[in-house]
Amino acid sequence: MDIAKKLKCTPPLVYNVRSRMAGGSKKKRVKTVGGRHAVDKSGDLEAVLIAVRNAEQQRARMVRALKRIDAIVRKSLA
Repeated sequence: MDIAKKLKCTPPLVYNVRSRMAGGSKKKRVKTVGGRHAVDKSGDLEAVLIAVRNAEQQRARMVRALKRIDAIVRKSLA
């Protein structure tokens, strides 16, 4: 709940990101997070915060794209 408040996102998004990070393979995977390499661990709070921020940024981009598509469709139907 604290992470969600700090990032101004929904608690289910935080839970989803944390569960994705904890699930799957038990071995550590190295992946690029926020332009840097991070070891993927379920207890790594910084990695969770980065993943949540990235998810929120991606959601915001999708919302903007959908709004543009909606405007184009409305204009073409008018």
